[in-house]
Amino acid sequence: MLGGRVRVEAWDLRGPPGVIFALFLSVASVGAKWAMLQAGLGDPGFIVYIPAIALAAWLGGGGAGMLATIVCAAGNDYMFIGPAGSLLPSRSDDLTRLIIFLGAGILISGISSRLRHSIISETRAHEALTAALSAEQGSRTRAVDLARRLSDATGELRRSSDQLTAVIETVTEAIILQGPDGALLYANEEAARINGFSSVAELLTVSSRQLALRADMRDEQGQPIDIQDLPSSRALRGEPAPERLIRPAGGAGGDRRWVAARAAAVTDESGVVRFAVTIFRDITAQHRAEEGQRFLADATALLSATRDVLGITEGLAALAIDSLADWCAVDILRADGSGIDSVLAQADPTGGNDGHAARRTIPFDPSAGSGSAAVIHSGRPVLMVDVAPQTFEDGAMEPSLRDSLRALGLRSYLCAPLVAGGRAIGAISLATTESRRLDQPDLEVVVELGRRAGTALENVQLYRAADARQAELAAILASLRDAVVVYDAQGLLQLRNPAADDLIGSASLETLEQLTALLGVTRDEWADDTRGDQEGGWPEVRLPNGRWIELSGSNASGSTIMLARDVTARRAAQAAREAFIGLLSHELRTPITTIYGGTRLLDRPLAEAKRMELVHDIRAEAERLYRLVEDLLVMTRVERGGVDIGHEPILLQRLIGDVVRVEEARWPGLSVRLQLSERLPTVRGDPTYVEQVVRNLITNAAKYGGTDAPVDVAVEDHGNEVWVRVSDRGPGIVGEESEQLFDLFYRGSSTAATVGGAGIGLFVCRALVTAMSGRLWAGPRIGGGAEFGFSLPVLESEEEA
Repeated sequence: MLGGRVRVEAWDLRGPPGVIFALFLSVASVGAKWAMLQAGLGDPGFIVYIPAIALAAWLGGGGAGMLATIVCAAGNDYMFIGPAGSLLPSRSDDLTRLIIFLGAGILISGISSRLRHSIISETRAHEALTAALSAEQGSRTRAVDLARRLSDATGELRRSSDQLTAVIETVTEAIILQGPDGALLYANEEAARINGFSSVAELLTVSSRQLALRADMRDEQGQPIDIQDLPSSRALRGEPAPERLIRPAGGAGGDRRWVAARAAAVTDESGVVRFAVTIFRDITAQHRAEEGQRFLADATALLSATRDVLGITEGLAALAIDSLADWCAVDILRADGSGIDSVLAQADPTGGNDGHAARRTIPFDPSAGSGSAAVIHSGRPVLMVDVAPQTFEDGAMEPSLRDSLRALGLRSYLCAPLVAGGRAIGAISLATTESRRLDQPDLEVVVELGRRAGTALENVQLYRAADARQAELAAILASLRDAVVVYDAQGLLQLRNPAADDLIGSASLETLEQLTALLGVTRDEWADDTRGDQEGGWPEVRLPNGRWIELSGSNASGSTIMLARDVTARRAAQAAREAFIGLLSHELRTPITTIYGGTRLLDRPLAEAKRMELVHDIRAEAERLYRLVEDLLVMTRVERGGVDIGHEPILLQRLIGDVVRVEEARWPGLSVRLQLSERLPTVRGDPTYVEQVVRNLITNAAKYGGTDAPVDVAVEDHGNEVWVRVSDRGPGIVGEESEQLFDLFYRGSSTAATVGGAGIGLFVCRALVTAMSGRLWAGPRIGGGAEFGFSLPVLESEEEA
């Protein structure tokens, strides 16, 4: 101990102990950084390794310091930067920082080692001088030598300090040192530049509070940051100070800047903070690039989700106001070049978008010297970082745009074309006020936006054309009565029309496998029959639901197309017609045979009674044949497009009474009981056809009920209609047959084998009654049998009376 100071050379760890101590300090520093990151305290960078390097060099010499530098660099890259298992970083900027750190570590090792050597030399000189003076020994020459040695040590210390300062100045990041009271102790040139000072000397003349107020530091949302929340203030209080993103709003010219700041405290042996080191990184370019990418991503999402031109233009204008500018115009050139449809949006003076987009139409002047018309004509973007006052006075700008921008207090302006198919179809214009400047990065973002927007607008036109064609195709398919089904190469349903759902059923059409299974064929058989352009399939196929389809198919561009036509009715009609021909042959054969045979017998001498019997039979069969021909004529007229009906006043009580008397005479033994309501009104219809309907219904009752059972005919007044009901005591009607009985050629399943007929009588009745504006029905009779009825409208004059 000398003069109250500890002998420095007592802590000399040169040699193997220094190497071990350097390794220990290096590993401990890497572990400390890992612990800070795990605790969420932010990345301290390489600063955490500086004390370890300096201490290793101080106690173990320059070699130990260099070893600590290398181990710290390798550990940092292995743990935090480089790819897994690699000791070299993969990014060029990380490699640059590593090289700078290695250089700084080597210099610090040398400076620390030499500084310790100088201090030891100084200490020894002081000790020697003190010893000489106290013992009053030595000579003046020795004293001078000691003084010279002391001076050399001091100079070496100063040179070491200058070297350390030179190393710090090579760092590209801004560095500021503050004392415990916040006073600025040191700053490099980058710190002066990033804070808007012309020199370090000027920066060091202000206090930390003045510096914070001048920079007007704000967070990512634009809110002011309290001075006490700055990383340097937190570090001086001994609190964790993770890296924080700061936007200094007080820069000159409204330029936007972003910095990432982090701070670390340096303490003494007792843990008291001696000063704080704050490092600032200018990340403006990086942040601007990220903002531009986010803006383009939002714009792309908007363009992808919008299918109309107005929605795209209004959406782009609103998005630009929210992110880039105070005023925006999106102009679209009309297809015929006659004008420009424009959407204008302007920021609310209180901040943000006012939510209002004005629309206008202006003429398109290709000769315009500026504005959107000039950009559309040339296809080249325009940028005015600082708009000159004469911009509004040279007369080249479109008048309404010029007036709008003059009123806005324009500061910066840019305009980029909306490009589609290699040509400009519109333009997007942005302008700002005093809030900020538009610059080249903004122009690059808007040019890319113009390219994407132009493509989206072109897609809108294509979508419109495709939608129109699709709607046209859908309308055609919907109007088709034939089923159309299309499958892709994987056999999945691509298209079907409503007729397919109705004919086959949607549940059976989801895949080609389901359809082929429904049709009772394999997919290979289908492919063989529909390969290429050749028509294939089967002429007619019966579906499980009982319907018949005429099927055809083909393959086109890998898709399978199936066409199906419902031929159920046609087959039924064909079958019924064939049955009808057979029945008609039978129905004609009987009367013709009777008439032919009877006339042959009349040529012979016969008894009078026999002759009269033959005449009666011939007359009956001729009348039967006549009525059959009448029904056939009506059927033919109906099939050809309708029956010519007369509309005359009819008194049913007279007409039906005559028909009943004739039918009773025609059917010996048949009793027809006629019930007439009192004061029946006059109806409107065709007397001939009314007789035919009543005659057919009584004949039908006599055939199915028999002549030994009575037939009831009731004529009733029902207001604006008169009902005629004919009831028999026959086998009756099954419920589901009530409507089918009136179909052409239909004959009841329970009586077709026992009762003759052609199956056209009731069909004719329905056709005639419907033509006379009436109704026809059938149903079971209470007590057994069947009831057929029809209604006819009351004559208008009778209805009014």
